[in-house]
Amino acid sequence: MLTALSFIFVVIDIPKTPEDKVIKWAFVILVIFTGPLGAFFYVLGCREPIKGTHEQYVSAKWKQVLGSTMHCAAGDGIGIVAGAVIAS
Repeated sequence: MLTALSFIFVVIDIPKTPEDKVIKWAFVILVIFTGPLGAFFYVLGCREPIKGTHEQYVSAKWKQVLGSTMHCAAGDGIGIVAGAVIAS
């Protein structure tokens, strides 16, 4: 239930974020795998608190690392699921 609510929140909110499509998809995919934790990381590292401040908000190095890590984890998750489907 919490994963579904987290997913809905991110899917509705992420179009407002001026981020690349690939990063947007990464956050959505990661929330499918991690639920509320992924939504928390989305809010913490990507969601701008005030409209028009995204670049300034994500300029901290740790937020860039968080975004890159989430992008990588989402891709790895898809790869693992695809590999499991192919192997079975």
